[in-house]
Amino acid sequence: MTNLSLVRAKVVEANPEIMELKFGCEVRHFLKGTAIILAVQKLIGESDCYDLAYYKLPDPIFERSPFNPNWDILGRPIRLADVLVAIENIKNDDVYHNALLSLCEGDEVGNTDKLWNLRKDSLDEQSEECILFLKELLVK
Repeated sequence: MTNLSLVRAKVVEANPEIMELKFGCEVRHFLKGTAIILAVQKLIGESDCYDLAYYKLPDPIFERSPFNPNWDILGRPIRLADVLVAIENIKNDDVYHNALLSLCEGDEVGNTDKLWNLRKDSLDEQSEECILFLKELLVK
């Protein structure tokens, strides 16, 4: 597993709502590719119906579909708030405080490599140094 996938797994473990089939959740269909859920409609007496956008195609495809067992649920993008929930689960005030400082201000000697890039809030877009720091913090 990559550092990113290890961190992602720990964050999802701390915040399972990331994997819920609702607005913003990504799913992958083995034939159609990756889609994002745009809306969920509650149908009386039937299963939920999902409005999907298959956006990684040359021409996006929009469709309405009930749950498909062929979907691989990818979840929604992981943001800084999700990472902070996972760090909070460490239950050690010193570790939590130091982690917040490192992510937000850099370490005590002014090294900013570990900083969370707020202009690119997704975990997937953070520096390798930031991901490695989070892996060392979250993965025992």
